[in-house]
Amino acid sequence: MHRRRSAAIALAHRGDAGARDTLLRELERSPSEAPVDALAAIADEDAMVHLGRCAVDQAAPSGPRDAGPVGFRCLPAGLV
Repeated sequence: MHRRRSAAIALAHRGDAGARDTLLRELERSPSEAPVDALAAIADEDAMVHLGRCAVDQAAPSGPRDAGPVGFRCLPAGLV
């Protein structure tokens, strides 16, 4: 899985939007700066909405979407 993540990040930085779905899944599975940066490089409207949800989840200290002490969880697009 690590190779797939690395490949998707590299493709996105080269402008290949085909990496979008892999990066969205990776962001849900294990959010970190690398997939966020890569998604920003190729973001379409859906990806921007997803990144915005992740930012809201990161900033919210409590509430129904709180992931606990870490507080960084990204919900799939259909859940919000």
